[in-house]
Amino acid sequence: MSHSMIFQADSITRILSHTKVMTRRTRGLELVNLDPDEWRLTNQGEYMEIKMTRTRIYYKPMPFSAEFAKGNQSVILKAPYGGPGETIWVREAWWDHKLRPAEQPGAVYYSQDLSNSLMQDRHRWLREWYRPKSAMFMPYWAHRIDLEVIGVRAERLQSISIHDVIREGIRPGGVPIDEYLDMFGEVWDGINAKRGYPWALNPWVWAYTFKVISRKRQEESSNE
Repeated sequence: MSHSMIFQADSITRILSHTKVMTRRTRGLELVNLDPDEWRLTNQGEYMEIKMTRTRIYYKPMPFSAEFAKGNQSVILKAPYGGPGETIWVREAWWDHKLRPAEQPGAVYYSQDLSNSLMQDRHRWLREWYRPKSAMFMPYWAHRIDLEVIGVRAERLQSISIHDVIREGIRPGGVPIDEYLDMFGEVWDGINAKRGYPWALNPWVWAYTFKVISRKRQEESSNE
């Protein structure tokens, strides 16, 4: 099964250079993040969903999930982007032709590529014929990057290790390694604080590990 995930332009650069192989997301954990300190993680993995009718009992495999407990209350929450072996297609900021009929595939450009000197030369031409679009509105046919999920787990944000900070793509030169966590926290807040999940809250997150398995359309878009 394939899922989509939004990444910002700087993350796209690190993904394509294979320096970013992890991401942390709060989606699907809204309930436990209302009071993250009150909930504890009791189990995680693959579960079986039980459905009953008058005459039969059905057992249906569930996606990778995590079980949380709070007092005598417990919930099982599904990982929204699937589990190991599943595919994620990447949504990113892009440029679409102004005259293209809706949902008709064709040449597109990616905002991450605008740092390329050749693309900068084309920028004026791009603005005349193309319009920038949010990653949120990228259709499947326009995407270029597919990721395979290698691993996923639920954990508190501040439990991230230095090793995982590096796997998140944070590799600043000339900075003491003991400051990496602070830098990751700043990057996290720049994206998530306005969404109500600042570093200081220490929310529950899904920690995804992935690898790039496809870069379709990359050569096409850069050579046109």
